[in-house]
Amino acid sequence: MEPAFFCGVSEAQLEDLNNESEIEISPFVESMSSGICIPAEFDFKSEYLNHLIEKNGSDIKFCGQAVH
Repeated sequence: MEPAFFCGVSEAQLEDLNNESEIEISPFVESMSSGICIPAEFDFKSEYLNHLIEKNGSDIKFCGQAVH
């Protein structure tokens, strides 16, 4: 019996996709991982603003207007 095709993909190809148990991650991408879990409610904008204030002082301006 000939393999059935679904939108140009054979049953064998679909079976191969289903059998792939692990995605290979490159060493470069692995090296970028820090292992730190960031909470979903983490406020990136306010943390970045706090970082800028700590780094540059409280006189931060955005488009000519004071930010904090």
